[in-house]
Amino acid sequence: AVVSTQSCHYGRDVEKAGVFMSTLGFSLFTRPVVGYFNITKILSERMREHGKRRLLLMHSMGTDPEVRERAPFVTRMFLKYVIGAVLDNMWEAEQYLKDQEHLDYTVVAPGRLVDKPVSDCEIAFSDNENYMGTGPVISRADVARYMLDCIGNEETYRKARAINPKE
Repeated sequence: AVVSTQSCHYGRDVEKAGVFMSTLGFSLFTRPVVGYFNITKILSERMREHGKRRLLLMHSMGTDPEVRERAPFVTRMFLKYVIGAVLDNMWEAEQYLKDQEHLDYTVVAPGRLVDKPVSDCEIAFSDNENYMGTGPVISRADVARYMLDCIGNEETYRKARAINPKE
């Protein structure tokens, strides 16, 4: 069953779901950015209350501030000054998840997203770096396909995984 984050926030319908997935996005222009951490904490609390374990979140590459500093100059400036507050809040949520032993979470961190149909492209991933370069774009549909493939894949549990199409 699919449960909206609003239902989860108010504690409704949580017991009906086996997997929780969030691809929420928040404005770049609203400060401070707190939405990613807040929804992660709310989902974690509701899932603990109802004995649920599987959580998938879509964030972005470049959430780790140290990794961000190693990006090429123009990319680094964009990551730091344009979307830095958003990435920082995602990073805060990812750090929070590490302490939530009751969750089998996967954070999927795609690169540049585009609106294209789903394809059969093979997905490259990294569990060690949350930035894989500015390489090829990836469609939102392919990210969704990848996230659905992760649901039962225990190799993805308790990981933040950067993804891009294989070149």
